[in-house]
Order: sequence, then structure tokens, then C-alpha cells
Amino acid sequence: MSWYGFNDNSCSTESQTGCNDIAYQAPVDPNGNYGTPYPNAGTIVDTEAKEHTGTYDDPITAASSADTDPQNPTASNPRHVFETSGGATLSPGTIIYNPEVQKYFIMEDSCIECGDEYACIISPEDKDNGTVPAGCTPATNLHIDFWMGPKFATDTNDLTACENNSSVGDPWKGGQAQIIVNPPPDLPVVTTPLFTGSGPGGGCWTQSQVPSITCP
Repeated sequence: MSWYGFNDNSCSTESQTGCNDIAYQAPVDPNGNYGTPYPNAGTIVDTEAKEHTGTYDDPITAASSADTDPQNPTASNPRHVFETSGGATLSPGTIIYNPEVQKYFIMEDSCIECGDEYACIISPEDKDNGTVPAGCTPATNLHIDFWMGPKFATDTNDLTACENNSSVGDPWKGGQAQIIVNPPPDLPVVTTPLFTGSGPGGGCWTQSQVPSITCP
């Protein structure tokens, strides 16, 4: 469970950063981009990454494995598939509850690292994951990237520190983090911003490393 923001968000290409672009901008065709239906597409109203209040009816942007990645698929680097666990598939429009920050999120963006870890490959566009570890099993590494905001460039050191302190688990290994997919609408919500870009530590919601997360 990791975090991203304006400074390190990919734009029109994976190598271009510094924007609030998202992969699935409203309106989203429920038939999907490549023949895979998006049953929850109608819940997407954003055209850019947003940190809303984080309630069930006003969820924040999240990213995961997406069929828009990689940008140039080949036989050895095929198009990603959506992460699936426990009968729930994280296709565009899926609502997620994150108990770490007590906020609701919506899957409306792509995360190439998430897709690579799920497929046990390294896409050429993926500059962060290094090498696939020995024994990696496809469809077992579940990775979700949550939007931290804000919607403008901020101090990179502050943002990175906030993202790192908020991240739980390790690339390829996972563990220690739980979320609820397709949650009920009445879970506790904290509506204060996660990262304001101003004040001590950039106004991060936490100043220390979060060790683990358990769902209520």
C-alpha cells in the first residue's frame, strides 16, 4: 500500500511527471477500453486526480493495475490485467476503504509498478522496481497506490517523506496492510487533508512511519 502525489504522478508518458492526470477520466465507457467491462465505471466523475473529502460519496483517487499499461505492449510485455482478490476485481470505478487514514477512495488511475508486481514482470516504462525477485508468483502481489495530493507542485522532500511514512508493506512482498474493497458506506471517515503542502513536514497527516494496518 503506497502513496503518490502531484510531483511524482505520471502524465502523458510514464517518464513525464508533475501533474494530476489520471488514466480513467470521466466519462468512462462501461464496455472498457479493450473488451473488459467496467461495471462500476459510472461512479467515476473526476477528470483529474482529486483529494475529495474521502467520504463514500466523495472518494479520493487511487491507482492500481490497469489495462492502459504498459504504453507499448508486446508479447513479452503484455497489457496488464486488473488485480483480483477474494472475488473482487479492481476495475475502474471500484470503491476502496483505507483504514489507515479512514477515507474512501476510487480506482480511477493506473499504477505501472502495481501491474508489474501483479504480473511478475518489469515493463520498460517502470523505472522504480529493479528486478523481479526469484519465485515471484503472478496474481499474488497486490499493490494499490493512493493519491495524497495536493493538486499543485510542493516541496519534493516533504511529499516523499509523507508518502514513505504512509506506505505499508514492501514492493513484491506486500503484507502488513489491509483495505476493504466494495465497502459499506457507513465506515468512519476523517475529512482533514492528507498533505497540504504547507506547514511542518508539508502538512503531512503523519510525522512517523506507519507500521501496519488492520481493517475494522
